[in-house]
Amino acid sequence: MQLSPSVLVGVLALFWANAPATQAQPRRAPSLPEGTTVLRNAAYVPDGHERQKLDLFVPEGDGPFPVLIWIHGGAWLGGSKENCPALPYLNRGFAVASLNYRLSQHAIFPAQIEDCKAAIRWLRANATTHHLDPARFAVWGSSAGGHLVALLGTTGDLRTFDTGPNLDQSSAVQAVVDFFGPTDFLQMDAHRRPNGMVHNLPDSPESKLIGGDIRHHADPVARANPITYVSAGDPPFLIVHGDSDPLVPHHQSELLEAALREAGVPVTFHTVKDGGHGGFQDPEVPRAVEAFLEQHLKQAKPTQPRETSEVYRNTTETNLAMHLHFPAGWQATDRRPAIVFFFGGGWRAGTIEQFRFQAEHFARRGLVTARADYRVRSRHGVAPDKCVDDARAAVNWLRENAARLGIDPDRIIAGGGSAGGHLAACTALGDRPLKSPAALLLYNPVLDLRDVAESGSSALLEGLTSVQIEALSPVRFLDAKLPPTLLFYGTNDRLMAQGEVFCRRGGELGLRIPLWQAPGMGHGFFNRSPWLEATTRQADAFLVEHGFLTGDSGIVQP
Repeated sequence: MQLSPSVLVGVLALFWANAPATQAQPRRAPSLPEGTTVLRNAAYVPDGHERQKLDLFVPEGDGPFPVLIWIHGGAWLGGSKENCPALPYLNRGFAVASLNYRLSQHAIFPAQIEDCKAAIRWLRANATTHHLDPARFAVWGSSAGGHLVALLGTTGDLRTFDTGPNLDQSSAVQAVVDFFGPTDFLQMDAHRRPNGMVHNLPDSPESKLIGGDIRHHADPVARANPITYVSAGDPPFLIVHGDSDPLVPHHQSELLEAALREAGVPVTFHTVKDGGHGGFQDPEVPRAVEAFLEQHLKQAKPTQPRETSEVYRNTTETNLAMHLHFPAGWQATDRRPAIVFFFGGGWRAGTIEQFRFQAEHFARRGLVTARADYRVRSRHGVAPDKCVDDARAAVNWLRENAARLGIDPDRIIAGGGSAGGHLAACTALGDRPLKSPAALLLYNPVLDLRDVAESGSSALLEGLTSVQIEALSPVRFLDAKLPPTLLFYGTNDRLMAQGEVFCRRGGELGLRIPLWQAPGMGHGFFNRSPWLEATTRQADAFLVEHGFLTGDSGIVQP
């Protein structure tokens, strides 16, 4: 019986969807190790398509665990996240995710890679909650899934296919296991085996994927080819392909290997002698996968936030540094929220180390964080107005350098303690034009310099005129445009009265300004355990509430 091209494609697509990737791939789901936490059908795109869901399996323990992400095959026409061959890696200390994505009958390319990237961003956004290490993500896929994991590997440094939620998170991966994935659609037929699948047809899986005959749509085809995006910064690849594959010619993987080697990307290419389209009987295949993942993911240590320092302002007294913390998985192309902290010390002294704990915590949570130095009287002979100038310059510097720092210029948060809390408040409130930060975290801040001038602490304001004292009192400029703000005070701190006035006036303007109180504590209480952990947990929850973070803080309260 002569099959029409479209019927033949359907038959082959079903085979493609169900061909086992390796000898070890089970036909039934294996039993899970005792203590495995299972999350099924998590929607990585809220209220999205029914296919935009994943299953997550996390082994027993505190982690953070490296993550192995399985992407199924099926000619982009079928297949399912069920029957995931990566589940045995739970016994080796990996968390495992298996995802579905929209098929070509639901949406044409690039919907499929957009979904895969959205799933990876969701996993990173929820890494703390599920004990995942966001710096150790590997992807593994076969056939059409191999094509998608190869694309993930070669486009990690681009934002081209990043759409949807969690855009503050990176979709880059740290290792790729590509089983017989297509890499250059227009070269497939030139190297197909006798009686092998014909791809240059209007009904071929590749044509269905891009929404038209691949022979007449060169630009969309190039956009779908992983080889198009190969560059020196791509993660290591393991490629496995049978030399007798009737559906995806072995030559497709040869092309990818050559492109990766030319770019200097680490690549291992294992050819299965007489191997077809999956179902391999070669015992070297599972050994190669295990060794590759062990080398490039399992043995890699969980990364701490990367820390650097840059000068953000040159003054006559000194050059001021911004100490930056970049989260695991950070890319310069990201658009993450950022937070800058200002230390306390009465505008006279203080140390840049004050907010290190908070900066490192929020960097682990995925934010780009900063601790800004600024001029103080004891070291530079300046009055508080110059401190405020420096703080405003720091926020502007972050905004102006957002593109290269991988941050969203519209989601910069300012925080600080005592005099540093005053500086953070002055970046949002004052008589000088400045785009306000997106949120404020104020730890026992000074909010009214007029009150300080009238108290026994007037010496702190030496060098300021009465006009300047008025102009540098944030409470005076409070209006309905105040961004989300959280205040922390100890109940024995005399400055808490300023916070109460601030909150009351905010309420009169229709604002809800939460004031978190530490019973019986005085000024600077948040610098010491257990209040250090308690206030950081509260600040984390506040940022979750306002959409800057997701998941739980992961902080264990002493």
